[in-house]
Amino acid sequence: MPGEGIGSRNNAGLVHILYGSASGASGDNDGLFHQNSSGWPGASETGDRFGYAVDAADIDGDGIGDLIIGIPDEDIGSISNSGLIQIRFNPDEHSDTTPSVQSLHQGSTGVEGNLEAGDRFGAFVLAADVTGDGTDDVIVGIPNESIGSDNNAGAVSLFPTAAGILDVDTDELFHADLTTFEGTAQTNALFGSSIITIDEDIIIGAPGQNVNGNTNAGSIFYLKRIITDLGVALADRSRSALRPERVLYSPKLFQDLDLFLV
Repeated sequence: MPGEGIGSRNNAGLVHILYGSASGASGDNDGLFHQNSSGWPGASETGDRFGYAVDAADIDGDGIGDLIIGIPDEDIGSISNSGLIQIRFNPDEHSDTTPSVQSLHQGSTGVEGNLEAGDRFGAFVLAADVTGDGTDDVIVGIPNESIGSDNNAGAVSLFPTAAGILDVDTDELFHADLTTFEGTAQTNALFGSSIITIDEDIIIGAPGQNVNGNTNAGSIFYLKRIITDLGVALADRSRSALRPERVLYSPKLFQDLDLFLV
């Protein structure tokens, strides 16, 4: 609920969880989280849009789902709308312990990329095991990241998990200017606006990408997991250009593994 007001702070945002049970989810068994919640780092601020993106996965391997929250319009110090993600470990309604929350942004020690105004780090979050170690990793969309002189070109951060936390020492930053991809970063391409995974491959949407003279035609960028004698790498030079309409903004993956563009 990113537009929810917290006190007098409009659009501060919150996350509302309906806890499941053998009989299904119920509004009688729920929880609310925001940055003014007890034990939560930070503070609710006007325009933060906490909960703009949300996913859940067992990051720390304890058998209880953890909550990954994108706060793309969070100010970091004096840097406005640079963005933040927070992982709330074990959001169990039966727990009376102080929540453990890990916060990450591009100014955090070890995190790739520069802290810049308007990047909107955390506008998309996704948990999936793309490193093949049996533990979900966290993928973060940064659609308004500047790449060189190209504003709003976009980027994606990949955080592997290690020892129950996100490993910022081995995180990777992907964008269209890397030799990994064909093509180049473009102004307003919004690379990282949407992300899905198929098995251990990553598909990234760039809805504003210009293709063959067609403005905002949109592209998908495909990162394929390749196993070699040297280990595992995410590297492929494939890109698929869509027809000249702005069709890719939120791709959805259905059970038959077809890719639907909506």
